[in-house]
Amino acid sequence: HDDHDVPIYFSEDWNTGIGGGLWSTGLAMARYFEHHAEDVVANLRRLKDVKKLALQQARRQQQQFDNVTSANAIHNKNSNNDNDREGISAMELGSGNGFLSVCLLALLLAAANNKDKDDDNNQNQNNQSQSSIPPPPLLKELVVTDMADHLSLMAKTLRANPHVWKDLTVVEPPRQDGDDFNDAINDDDGRMTTQTPPPSSSSSAENSNNQNACETVIVAEHLWGEFSSSNNENKNDIHDKKYDFIFGTDLAYRNSLHAPLIASLNHFSHANTLMLIGVTMTDTQPIFFDALTKAGFRYEKLADGLLEKEFRGGNSFGIVAIQRR
Repeated sequence: HDDHDVPIYFSEDWNTGIGGGLWSTGLAMARYFEHHAEDVVANLRRLKDVKKLALQQARRQQQQFDNVTSANAIHNKNSNNDNDREGISAMELGSGNGFLSVCLLALLLAAANNKDKDDDNNQNQNNQSQSSIPPPPLLKELVVTDMADHLSLMAKTLRANPHVWKDLTVVEPPRQDGDDFNDAINDDDGRMTTQTPPPSSSSSAENSNNQNACETVIVAEHLWGEFSSSNNENKNDIHDKKYDFIFGTDLAYRNSLHAPLIASLNHFSHANTLMLIGVTMTDTQPIFFDALTKAGFRYEKLADGLLEKEFRGGNSFGIVAIQRR
């Protein structure tokens, strides 16, 4: 193992529900993340570059629309450099036990740690003594979602891996009689914040010391096809945002799930969002992909050779990349 390998800890609890265990497709995507880490990171960096260009273009258009003065134009031009410090946002749909999100966070942390090591070596070789501001994490925010009865298990998995995040917020769903949600997820170490809409502040006490860890992780309920809005009063309202990367596995295994899933993909994505879903080809029917196309998406199944041997075969598992047309 490399010195910068990042450990992963997670729990299974089938009593939680159908997502409480580790499904084969989730493991297939986790192995894909592990063995094709450079490709995954490169694609996410491209998303960051696209986001930067889009922000710059939007700012220029706003300047033209407002007919700003020359002084303001110069100020805004200089502030474009701030875009370099903007990371991307990601969302996992149907997380179940939080395993795949932790895999992604660990992958990005390991890649950043290795890059820092290489940069340090290059700096020493070039005898560069000047200090520089460390770059921010590539992934600025990760939102981990599923139904309310899975949140405590997802939170438990994230909480077992504090080295991959700096700030963790668990958004409590609306309480019902007999709900023991708070007892299930809270602990005494101060890392968890439970939040009930309307908003309250999140806590980052005793966060990860690793500057490359993801800045913000939010665990929240999302029922596909159902969206609420807080009119921007709550910074942790996941439904008011668009995400640069959306991923998940075993999402379309029933035909009844296709329409709400596609509604969520449409709601949370923007023109440049990359979506990556793992499917079991035997239970994800062709009508799902037909519906994707009709909804304005294009898709491509990754080559079987990119999967580990036990997951290969046209009729077994697949990872599908999706984008808007």
